[in-house]
Amino acid sequence: MHSANHAQATTPYVGAFDDRAVVSLPMRPRPLIAGAVILVLLDIGLVAQAPTRTFEVVSIKKRVERLRRPGIDVIKGGTFKMPEVTVALLVRFAWQLRDVRFQLVGGPDWMRSSWFEVEARAASDTPSLDEVRLMVRSMLEDRFGLTVHWERRDMRVYSLELARNDGRLGPYLQRWDDCSKPAPRPSFPGDGTQAISCGLITDVAMSLSFWLDRPVVDATRLAGTFQYGWHVPPELDAVLVNGVVQLPRSRVSAAIEEQLGLTLKDARRPVEVLVVDSLKQPTEN
Repeated sequence: MHSANHAQATTPYVGAFDDRAVVSLPMRPRPLIAGAVILVLLDIGLVAQAPTRTFEVVSIKKRVERLRRPGIDVIKGGTFKMPEVTVALLVRFAWQLRDVRFQLVGGPDWMRSSWFEVEARAASDTPSLDEVRLMVRSMLEDRFGLTVHWERRDMRVYSLELARNDGRLGPYLQRWDDCSKPAPRPSFPGDGTQAISCGLITDVAMSLSFWLDRPVVDATRLAGTFQYGWHVPPELDAVLVNGVVQLPRSRVSAAIEEQLGLTLKDARRPVEVLVVDSLKQPTEN
């Protein structure tokens, strides 16, 4: 089961990675998604910038046993400990990808399955989030020989659209002009998978993408911010598909039609993907 209490999200780079984690788009309230701890990031750039920052010292070791605690721990003094990360998760953080399932293309299988312990020290005691991303990019290029480029590829997606011809929204999707102000929060019975937050409709789409087998693209044309919540009860909950936890599309679509007044439709859209051109095993130290 996947349920949790929700608080207003912030934008730290201390947190847990998840293979299916997503990132928020620019200048918007950050959602929290029940069932997983996610690292909230910023906007996706369309050009793979060259790094301009580097760590002073980097140690990389391959993990023999899993800790089941992926993430980045920030220690006072500009030290960063990544006790358990894959290259795919580091790339997702450094290039701000929404979801490595859909947006990271190519590369060897071990990029997603081999786990590493990484410890690094920055020159500054308090580097910014953008500086940390650039330092991780530089580390990946230097130690893993990583080269990448952006491409726009046609991809099967779910189009998030209004479910009703009259445009009426569901009871758990309410316009809310200021997400910094308290708003009525939906109360769902029992356990299950749910997302409750305040943000743009693209945030709703993002929260749905996390649990589905395709990206969800906002096609509602709804502007402004909303208080929203959706919930799939446990009897209709997640299933394991090819080793990835997913919710059945039909169940999710039925739930959000009733709760949000929205629906999911099959579509094809151009999606920006990051293509791996080269990658090698690192030398451990």
